[in-house]
Amino acid sequence: MSTARRGDALLQAPSGFRTLRRSALGLLLAVLTISGCSTAGTAPVAGHLGPSQPVVLRAMPATDAGGALRSAEPATGWFLDEVVYSGSFLDLSGETANTRSVDFHPDGTLLFVVGRDTENVVTYELSTPWDVTTGVAVDSLDLSPVLGARDHPESVAHGLFIRKDDGGLMWVWNRTEILEYTLDEPWRVSSARPTGNRSFAGTVLRGHDIDFRPDGLVLYVDDRNSQAVFQFALAEAWDITTATLEYTLDISDQEEEVRGIEFKPDGTRMFLMDTARRDILEYHLDTPWEIASARFVQALSVAGQHDNPRGITWRTDGQRFYITQASGLPALHQYDLVTR
Repeated sequence: MSTARRGDALLQAPSGFRTLRRSALGLLLAVLTISGCSTAGTAPVAGHLGPSQPVVLRAMPATDAGGALRSAEPATGWFLDEVVYSGSFLDLSGETANTRSVDFHPDGTLLFVVGRDTENVVTYELSTPWDVTTGVAVDSLDLSPVLGARDHPESVAHGLFIRKDDGGLMWVWNRTEILEYTLDEPWRVSSARPTGNRSFAGTVLRGHDIDFRPDGLVLYVDDRNSQAVFQFALAEAWDITTATLEYTLDISDQEEEVRGIEFKPDGTRMFLMDTARRDILEYHLDTPWEIASARFVQALSVAGQHDNPRGITWRTDGQRFYITQASGLPALHQYDLVTR
């Protein structure tokens, strides 16, 4: 992404924006913890600083996983076996309320966040790529002129996805419909204008988050009421009006209230954020991008760190993931994988 494309206006927070940045102990203590120092610590409460020491979290394998997952997997990222939470987060309360999904620019320098109650998308610039503690609010888009004026009468924006190859298209999910925006200036949300929408009412009952296959030919939607993940095929890449239902994955054996979804870039893993369980659910796909081949392998509890987790997203190398906290202090928290 060129500096000229982002422009000087993106580098300075507009009037009225406020971003508090907090970090606990950071990578050094995380390394010490992994090396064998104590991992005990006080679980953070929304609105307070994180643990006094990094906390190592371990996933619980599925009962039918045979207990062989950890020994069979290489240490290449995109797994939930062991992660470290060191208390690092970005305070979003100055710009959003009831924070939901997030997305990143592929180089990690821009972060995009949906505020449900504030009906907006906010951009944060990260001076250190992928480190949310360095984020500063620099741009925003008001969603209120569109929300509630389409198929769904309520303003309940949750899901967010920006096309990664050019930053020129953005989609917002609003309960049973998807709203499309064209960004006249790539990656600048304030330049976005509504250019399309599609209702999925009758199929999706209470959707929350979305993801696309990188070629734009498949759309995925989670649905907590249907206890399912839907796979829609697009006849034309990135054209939501051409979507048709291709497969419905039943997740009722694992799901309580799913509100977040993200795939590994090669389509071999899917991660769901279950906000009632306060668990991240990990699925492996035997056939990439085909959820019909998905099998549940393990769950990672974040109940000690969040009382109301919502969205989930990953760094592109699969070594770090991020979770939004919606209530209390709206914030984005980051977790690092323990590699072997």
